[in-house]
Amino acid sequence: MSDDDATAHPGEIIAAELTERGWTQKHLADLTGLTPKHICRIISGRSGIGTHAANLIGPALDVPARWLLRTQADWDLAHHRTRSKV
Repeated sequence: MSDDDATAHPGEIIAAELTERGWTQKHLADLTGLTPKHICRIISGRSGIGTHAANLIGPALDVPARWLLRTQADWDLAHHRTRSKV
């Protein structure tokens, strides 16, 4: 497995956490005050997780916001490298 393969989008991690907890995207939206559409876009990978969302989602999932942001940065770097190889 390459480094690129090991880099998960934060949305994948959030989706796994929701599944493990038996939560819906709507429940996470209600807990955080983010819109269900915003949660959906992050989970689907169509949007990255920014500082504001990380500061709301992190505490709801008992993970540091900084970790979510670092995971996003790692994914962004890996994704950019993959696209740059073309």
